[in-house]
Amino acid sequence: MHEEAQRLAVLNKKLKSELKLHVNKLASTQEELNKLKQENQKLVSKCKATTCHDTSTSFNMDDYMFLQTKFENFKKEVNEGSCVRKD
Repeated sequence: MHEEAQRLAVLNKKLKSELKLHVNKLASTQEELNKLKQENQKLVSKCKATTCHDTSTSFNMDDYMFLQTKFENFKKEVNEGSCVRKD
């Protein structure tokens, strides 16, 4: 019984040191998380400050679709024109 108590005492000491190590890692990770959150907030603020809110200069999906359609039509015209030989 004495040997079992000694074995448990050694195991307990080992587990306490592992727990302390994990607590320190957790604290370190929490500090890093807080720093990353602050950095993220700064970046979001900077992004919002530099975003253009003028609708006349902002690009939207309708503009993209219009340009895409024009481009497709242009490609078709070029392909049709290259197939017809002008002598």
